[in-house]
Amino acid sequence: MFAFIPSQPYRWPVHVQVPDPKQPGAFQTHTFHADFVALTEDETVAALGGDHAPARDMSILLGLAEKLDFNELLKRAVVGWDTDVVDAEGKAIPFSDHNLGMLLAWPPTRNAFLQAYIESASPAGAAARKRKN
Repeated sequence: MFAFIPSQPYRWPVHVQVPDPKQPGAFQTHTFHADFVALTEDETVAALGGDHAPARDMSILLGLAEKLDFNELLKRAVVGWDTDVVDAEGKAIPFSDHNLGMLLAWPPTRNAFLQAYIESASPAGAAARKRKN
């Protein structure tokens, strides 16, 4: 049975790649879980400024990531995260609009949120991650 509940939040892993301070040219991957809501095609287009053709397959958006500002889309789609988002002292950073804005201002976390959202909204996006690993 399929229950259509379009605005129900769901949890998805977010993999943040950050430069490894001990190994030049290498990355460390840190994972936490974010809560997303799936935006409709119209909401997605509006969040991207309304000037972009709708993407029937969310994975197409990955190719546009360098050209578009996805902050507005992510501000609408990300509605929470688990306690694995912490500060330098290991204290949990609670979800809030301010804290989301802070994480979206840093390219590694912004890109990780976008990758996770696209993967969660598209079987093609999730399949692309599996091929990478």
